Amino acid sequence: MGVKPVKQHFVPKFLLDHFLAPGTEQLFAFDKSTGNEFTVNKRDAASQRYFYDYIDDDGGLASAEAYFHQWEEPTAALIKRILRQGCISYLNEADSALLAVFLCVQQMRTPALRRQIKEAHSLAAARFRENNPQATDQQQIDSIGVEPDENELVKQSLEALRSLSAKAVQYFLKGKVWMLHEAVGPRPFIIGDNPIGFQLEHGPAVESEQGTLSAETTGIEMYMPLSSRYTISIVCASHFAQMKRQRIKLLNIVKTGKRCKGYIPPPEVAHLAPMMKGIEDEAVADLKDIEAMIQSIRTGASLPSFEDHVVRKNSIQVYSAERFLYSSTNDFNLAKKMVACDGHLKGGLVVGESGLLPPTFPGAHNQAKASDDE
Repeated sequence: MGVKPVKQHFVPKFLLDHFLAPGTEQLFAFDKSTGNEFTVNKRDAASQRYFYDYIDDDGGLASAEAYFHQWEEPTAALIKRILRQGCISYLNEADSALLAVFLCVQQMRTPALRRQIKEAHSLAAARFRENNPQATDQQQIDSIGVEPDENELVKQSLEALRSLSAKAVQYFLKGKVWMLHEAVGPRPFIIGDNPIGFQLEHGPAVESEQGTLSAETTGIEMYMPLSSRYTISIVCASHFAQMKRQRIKLLNIVKTGKRCKGYIPPPEVAHLAPMMKGIEDEAVADLKDIEAMIQSIRTGASLPSFEDHVVRKNSIQVYSAERFLYSSTNDFNLAKKMVACDGHLKGGLVVGESGLLPPTFPGAHNQAKASDDE
């Protein structure tokens, strides 16, 4: 691997390569916390000095950099192949397992995880004090441990990562279906510094033991941008079953509409005819979308993402990002307006929050489209 780098990336450079401004080594960037926009070289984006270095239990200097590097090289080649072919139909069991491990590693290697570990300890300390107001400091330490310093945070995050990466195939493959989404039109996908975004949209929200969304949550949707053109999603298989049920309902509506074509309703209900026509037209459009998704899941072909779909996936990146967003174009109007609507988005997700994007971000689609006119 050579000399250990000083600047260590929590989003790997090979992934950032796919979000570069055309013909450059630069990315456009947006800082949610300050509202600043700037350009940044890929060497400096999504990185911190000595981010993975720590003092081990024997007092020696150690680093987790090599641990991440072992997954990056093979995954970089696999993702390049996905982007070149524009589909995931050829992925074999080994490919899927490799990508699952990479996604798990990526989820656990960011500053967001370290902050959440620290917040979880603070939350546990507050609850301990609330339930045990007469307890001594030592009793608190005996119960929940010492508040982790920066060195301990590195060690704990690495320990959690090594534990969970062994279960990556179970988390990201078992009971999941994968789709590749292709941006159609001028609006690109963006990527944040905490790039795996979670969402619950269909079905009941069953929270994990930690009270936050995870790959094990029933009804979960996970999104990971691979480039400005492609995003991969991993969704609970319950969605696929629901899609098939919804397809049957929509087919019945469409068939009923065709059977009633030419039918002239009695005068007393004639005013309902435009409404029924609207329901039928909406069913036809929804049926087309669902059949495209089912086909994508079954074949591995990419699913076209038109502007409103791209906006939705970019909204998830804005919501999930700890601080920075990166793009191949200098358009962060969606992020600005989301932060303006909800000041909490200036920071990352707080421990104890559900971590999900509302089913419809207020005015997101209209705001994004309007931003093109500004």
